[in-house]
Amino acid sequence: NIKTLKSVLAAPVIKQLSEQSDGIKVRWEKIESATSYEVYRSTSLEGSYSRVKKTKHLSCVDSTTKANKTYYYKVRALREHQDDVYYSYFSDVVRN
Repeated sequence: NIKTLKSVLAAPVIKQLSEQSDGIKVRWEKIESATSYEVYRSTSLEGSYSRVKKTKHLSCVDSTTKANKTYYYKVRALREHQDDVYYSYFSDVVRN
C-alpha cells in the first residue's frame, strides 16, 4: 500500500561528517523501504539548502567544498515506486 509506505518512511539520521582530501564525506543510517537518498548543503544553518547528491548508497563525498569553510548538511530518504516518488522528512542538520 503506497500510502502506508509514505507514512512510514522515516527521516534519516546523519552518523558522521568527515573531512577528506577530496571533500566532506557524509554518512547516514539506512532507512527501510528507501530506494535512494538526497543530500543537501548550506553555508548557514538557516540559509537556503541546495542538493549536492542523489545516491542509493549510505554515504557520499561532497567534492565541491572549500577548505576552512563551515557547511551544514541534511539528508532525506526517497521511495520511488512506478511513477510516484515519496519523500521522508529531512534529517536533523549537522555541521562540519
